[in-house]
Amino acid sequence: MGDQLNELEKFIAKYDDKFCFHFDEEMPDELSGMIIGRDIYVNKRKPPTTQLSTVAEEVGHYFTSSHKNITN
Repeated sequence: MGDQLNELEKFIAKYDDKFCFHFDEEMPDELSGMIIGRDIYVNKRKPPTTQLSTVAEEVGHYFTSSHKNITN
């Protein structure tokens, strides 16, 4: 489990100048994470492996669609 936490910390460090990461204990169980603007919210109750994949997914959402006008 410690290795996964280190991987999560390393991944976040790559993007901490672009995003603000929030680890929230109040998120619904069925929600692992979400991005609003440049704020990435992660369900703190999920295991580190899930948190890592969630952070990577939300960063991917940002770079592929969330900051672009997809109505054109």
